[in-house]
Amino acid sequence: MKIVGLDLGDRWVGIALSDALQMTCRPYKTATITTIVAELQTLLKTERIERIIFGLPRTMRGTESEQTLKVRSQAEQLIATLSASLNREIPYSFGDERLTSQWAQNVRIEKNVKKQKSGPSLEHAVAAAFVLQNYLDSKAFKASSNQDDSP
Repeated sequence: MKIVGLDLGDRWVGIALSDALQMTCRPYKTATITTIVAELQTLLKTERIERIIFGLPRTMRGTESEQTLKVRSQAEQLIATLSASLNREIPYSFGDERLTSQWAQNVRIEKNVKKQKSGPSLEHAVAAAFVLQNYLDSKAFKASSNQDDSP
């Protein structure tokens, strides 16, 4: 089963998708805030999705800001809409989003990709991939830490 990572913005939403083993992920696409429900409905119907991870923008001190509350609210509304439309509960959680947009910009600069003046940029999907990969790595670390090493 796969996991979807989302980087919710005011205008654009980055989408990332894990592999079936939940070891790696890739930027999937960038959607608009107005089309994200339809995009996710399609993805949830065509892929075996286990969970959605939302990037949560915290301050550098780890506290919540006004934007954090806004994203939480958007995420909960999105999950309620998806759950109602698909007639099933969609498991979700939040992942740390700090610095992911900066990392995504650095990837663009390193690859020498010009920023688009209008329309969606893959940069949002790259940021979502950073959020999702952090979640996958954390999950794998917890799983390996809980294994008993005794013979």
